[in-house]
Amino acid sequence: MGSGSAFHVRPWSAVQALSFPKDSPGKTRLYYQEFQEDDPFQYFLGPLKFLGTQTRVFQALGTAFPEATDPIWSERVQTFGQTVARLWQKLEQNYPEPCQRVRTMLKRT
Repeated sequence: MGSGSAFHVRPWSAVQALSFPKDSPGKTRLYYQEFQEDDPFQYFLGPLKFLGTQTRVFQALGTAFPEATDPIWSERVQTFGQTVARLWQKLEQNYPEPCQRVRTMLKRT
């Protein structure tokens, strides 16, 4: 994601990092991994999206490679997923309105 926004910009990665500041009409900024005091939600959203994807990858590995088994794998994947789910809940508790906007946007795609 960092490479897509900072080094090898493609339309989708640029759109994710674009900002049109309300207090500066006509100006555009391309943010990536920058903490914005006026919008800390975005700072937390990026890593949580990554961890959500990682959860799905971990869950699929057992199906993709059934011959590679480990007795604690399922338990660890479940624990990881539960931890990520708790982080999402915490984000929703602290930032309910931005979370609702993200859910609305995801339903449209």
